[in-house]
Order: sequence, then structure tokens, then C-alpha cells
Amino acid sequence: MEGRIEELGTEHDPAIVALLTEAFAANEDFRWLHPLEKPDREERIRASMELTMVALRLSNAAAYGFFDGAVVGVAVTQEPSRARVPSLLRRLLYRFRCRSVLRGEASTTVVRRRQYGRVTATRDFPGHFVALLAVAPSAQERGIGRQLLDHVWSNVERCEGSRGMLLHTMNQPLAPSLARSGWSVEERVTEDKLQRVHRCVRWKDDALALPQGRTKSQNQ
Repeated sequence: MEGRIEELGTEHDPAIVALLTEAFAANEDFRWLHPLEKPDREERIRASMELTMVALRLSNAAAYGFFDGAVVGVAVTQEPSRARVPSLLRRLLYRFRCRSVLRGEASTTVVRRRQYGRVTATRDFPGHFVALLAVAPSAQERGIGRQLLDHVWSNVERCEGSRGMLLHTMNQPLAPSLARSGWSVEERVTEDKLQRVHRCVRWKDDALALPQGRTKSQNQ
């Protein structure tokens, strides 16, 4: 698909949040994390994305947008030493800056968020972490997500301190596609057995990767 990829400054954050909200609200796999109905569900997702972007920007994350007239795809990434910062910042932000939005949230949603956090722990991953990857529903099935990942990979290859790239996804069709492209894909299941989360890694060192197309599963 024709288009261009550019790094996005903080002035683009409102557009990034709007795109993330639209993409995640339309993703049925993401409903497990935000089971509310519209418009409450979109409001919660938007609040979550706003706080996430604040935390990521504070940790010097880089955002890249795919332009096709407007921004229709986005990837937000962190360098190796900063991958654990946003989770700590989000906890503080949720506690002190977003009580009114999160007040009355169902306890099941809180539990599910904790479960998601456990299966997506970065555990000092020695490479770039793709914290967010989303494509507008109207622009999906055009290879935009893969182009964004390839762009991030070009940065990984130039970074001597990075040994690979890590992505967690609940998008079920994406994981097999990445596995066929040589990524190491590990399926993790949340404690309530209701959601599968894929831990996808692309290593610089071929010896660290699984054979091409192979996936493995791990229940937690």
C-alpha cells in the first residue's frame, strides 16, 4: 500500500489516542479487557490510551505513524532500558489523575487487567518493546501493521544495545502471520482461561529464534 511512515511528535498524541481508541474499540479480542458497552467502553479505552501515551512519552518512547492522507496506523516503541517504566507510571497516573474516569469500574475488569499484566511482563527484555501497534479499522488488511513493524526493525538493527524486538498481542490472526515470517511466538493464557495473549519476539541473533513458522504454547 502506498503511504509514508514518519516519527510523530507529542503534538500528534491526540490523533494517536483517537486512532488507538477506534482500533481497540472495534477489536473483539480486546473486549475481554474492556467488557463494557458503548459509549462507556470507548470512554474507558480513551482514558486508558491517554494515560498510556503520557507514561510512554515520559519514558522517551518513540511513536511512528503511517500516513495515507491522515494517520491510519501507529506503532509506539521503547528502547531496551526503558521497557518497565510505563507500567509503574500508569499505576501512579490511574491512582492520582484518573479516579473520576475509573470510579465504579467493574472488579472483573480490574482483575483482568492484572492478569494481562502478568502474562505481558517484559522481564528485562534486552531489546525494543513495541508497546502499542494499531491500524484504523478502515485501513486494515493492507499490510500497514507489518510495514510499521519493519520500520521499527530497521531501528533495532541500527541499535547496538538491542538484541531484538518484542510485541504482545491479543490479535489472533497476527501471531500466526508473524510466526511464518520467522518470529518466535509463544501463546500465553490468562488465569481465567478466557483470553490468549501472544508474546512475539524477533531476534537479531538467529540462534535465539525458534525455527521459522514454529510456535509454542504456555499456559499460566
